[in-house]
Amino acid sequence: MLLPIIILLICVSCQAHDRPDWPKYVFDSIPIPPQARNLRYVFYADSYYVTYSVDACYPPNSVINSVAALMKQKGFERLLNDPLNPGQKLSVAITPMGMSYVSHPWQDYWRDVSGNIVYYNYQYEIGRLPIQSYVRELEKSCLLQGTVIFSPADVFRRDQEEMQRTLKK
Repeated sequence: MLLPIIILLICVSCQAHDRPDWPKYVFDSIPIPPQARNLRYVFYADSYYVTYSVDACYPPNSVINSVAALMKQKGFERLLNDPLNPGQKLSVAITPMGMSYVSHPWQDYWRDVSGNIVYYNYQYEIGRLPIQSYVRELEKSCLLQGTVIFSPADVFRRDQEEMQRTLKK
């Protein structure tokens, strides 16, 4: 009796990781590194979420550069400031010289001509450590966790308005 339940649970979890039937423009707008594994797809609050793992040692320059090149090729504009947190610079703009690949976690927002937003977040799972140990562990890390969120323009505008109302309170 227990074996069929276990098999059913395994099958359901496998199906949850299959590529869903999302609109083509969503998949076209969110390049995923070809070496990504453990992909998980979620549709939540009118946005499309994909999480994955990539074998990429710190700092993740190659992953970030390849995603950035693909986003530019697709006509997206990279934002320098966090559109949900006014005045907060994003990882690409946190140093006076511009690009900083040592930021952890790395956050990137991209906007297309229609106003759709694609958000990338990359981080290494290190755990809670004292700052001295944290830096050493970060520099040895090679398993990068990625999250990408596609938010349609109207959904993102709604989220921005909600955030602004929250900040004014």
